[in-house]
Amino acid sequence: MSIAPINPVSGAAAPAGAGKKTDGKSFDAVLQEAVNGPKVPKKSAADELEAYVKMTPAQRMRADILNRLGLTEEQVAQMSPQDQEALEGKIAELTKQQIELQQQQSAARPARINISV
Repeated sequence: MSIAPINPVSGAAAPAGAGKKTDGKSFDAVLQEAVNGPKVPKKSAADELEAYVKMTPAQRMRADILNRLGLTEEQVAQMSPQDQEALEGKIAELTKQQIELQQQQSAARPARINISV
């Protein structure tokens, strides 16, 4: 059995969550956070570019494939193990196709030799 604290002003029981610390946030900010979830700062374009540049070619290819499939690593992590396994198979298949396509394109291009004197 839980007893709600009494509101000294009206003598009525205080609403649930009364007395919670808000870390100096306005009521509006606390309400918005309760409705929308906590705000997560978005990465800047420079941060995203830096993270992309630091990736290995295999990581970039995986990120590009996930992007084409409309998925993020966070969404993949939340999938069931069976769905993750199926997705990894699809990623492997698409990666193989992409590598074969790149090899065909590079074989079709004539070699360029720069002869400057």
